[in-house]
Amino acid sequence: NISSIMKNQFKNQLTTFSALTSEITLHYYTQLSKLYKKAIEERELSLSTIYEVDMLHQMHHRFTQSAKIYERHDRAVFTPLIYSILQKIEYLQLEDIETIKRYAKDYNPDLYLQEAEMEILDIPKSYTDNVSLNLFANRRTVDELGWYNTLGVEATLPLDFSSYEKQELARLEKKALSIAHTSLQQSIDISLDRLYLAFEDLQSYITIDKDDVHYLDTRIQKFKAIKDNTIPNLNFNSDEKILLSSKKIIDLKFDILLKRVELFKILSEIANIANITDITYLIKNKSLL
Repeated sequence: NISSIMKNQFKNQLTTFSALTSEITLHYYTQLSKLYKKAIEERELSLSTIYEVDMLHQMHHRFTQSAKIYERHDRAVFTPLIYSILQKIEYLQLEDIETIKRYAKDYNPDLYLQEAEMEILDIPKSYTDNVSLNLFANRRTVDELGWYNTLGVEATLPLDFSSYEKQELARLEKKALSIAHTSLQQSIDISLDRLYLAFEDLQSYITIDKDDVHYLDTRIQKFKAIKDNTIPNLNFNSDEKILLSSKKIIDLKFDILLKRVELFKILSEIANIANITDITYLIKNKSLL
């Protein structure tokens, strides 16, 4: 049915998201490996201690080996539209939630089936539903008169039959369906409220991460100016500050990419609940795509 098809499509998308996460993680460790390789080259040309260089070698080794783990993973395959959404997803506004809720309820196959079943239960139950009829023909033998044919109809009426009880059963079935119908509607509302809030929260966290990246970029430039214009100070290592800040930037950019994937997963889950096949229908400012 339609509901199963949509659920299977969403499961397939989750597999793709997992592959995309692996691809991002591979990129992350590759960038860290490059960063520490560059740090090693710079330290070997400076007055850095053997201990410090050895430590950088170990970090480089760790990140290089970590990258190799993710090289074995599947690669994500996305259309240009999906990549466009991923790149701009923290700026996208979603369609009004009440509109999506109405759409989700109007086109939910489970709700539709429940409504149809309740309509069927409204049809009066006929007494003849519990009456069994049997047409028979046989030959009967009589001692004095020989034999003769008989033809007739047998009717079986259940002794415990009650029209009232049958109508009461139908009423209870309809009440149970009505409760399930209302519960499913409420579940749709609660799920969409939760997903919309999570989407907006993640967008805000990405903004905070980007502010931190800008701050660290500025901080690195200051450390470079100190390094170029002052005498080396044993109590203040500009190279170490630059390295740590650069690593933090890579960490933040990695986290931003993962948050973008999570945002797209939320978007896909909203589409799945609302039975929307074209995910761009959920996006209010489509001009950004």
